[in-house]
Amino acid sequence: MRSGVSIPVASPSSVAVALGISLVITAVLLLVLVVPVAFSRVRVYSDRVVVSAPPLTSFAFSRGDVSSCFITDLSINEGIRLVSRTWGIALFGLRIGWFKLSNGHRGYLAISTGSREAVVFILRDGTYVVLAPRDIGSLVDALRDMGWLRS
Repeated sequence: MRSGVSIPVASPSSVAVALGISLVITAVLLLVLVVPVAFSRVRVYSDRVVVSAPPLTSFAFSRGDVSSCFITDLSINEGIRLVSRTWGIALFGLRIGWFKLSNGHRGYLAISTGSREAVVFILRDGTYVVLAPRDIGSLVDALRDMGWLRS
């Protein structure tokens, strides 16, 4: 007579499927959350500004699209607080992508965690572009050098 019997609960194929699904979910999360944050960039040219967070989103506008451009303090400017995310990432204070703003307009935001100062572009179609990278000083210098901002 046998003293005990061992019966597996899951088959090796079901464990492989569960592992495969877990790997796919992890890869998707990395692709959607980590990669856009790690590779997000603001590129300033004399005739256009390009903001990108590949592969999730990118946005470009030309000098002719801009009706005004200014620097503001995000902690006190009530009009550009985000209300909801429409297509983008909002994690731990970082915001990249399209959002609805408290002033009723839509905005493309690229805001780094902890940023208070931001450059705001208001486009002729009413879209707001709010840029606050970690190194805001370099962005402001580049915009001044290219003639987007006055000293």
